[in-house]
Amino acid sequence: MGEPSCIKRTLFCCIPFLLPWLTGCQFDPVAGAKLVSHRLVADERGLEKPQIIEDVQASFAPPAHWESLPLQSGPLYTHQQWRSKSHRTGVGVVY
Repeated sequence: MGEPSCIKRTLFCCIPFLLPWLTGCQFDPVAGAKLVSHRLVADERGLEKPQIIEDVQASFAPPAHWESLPLQSGPLYTHQQWRSKSHRTGVGVVY
């Protein structure tokens, strides 16, 4: 009689940890043509001119008048962030 409750308890404890591992990362690649067509109709008011940021391998148009925070690097990543004047909103790029 003790076995079924033990099995239920084990499953109850293990499923939350196994479920993310079984589903894996979800990634939906975007075609280059779709990005180009989006850029043609995107409203770019309020953005600076696009710039190449070599340290994070990205082309990026940060919002105008936002503060660029210092580049931060670690053994696994490099990231650059920009912060709004209100300090309530930010955007960043990680490589």
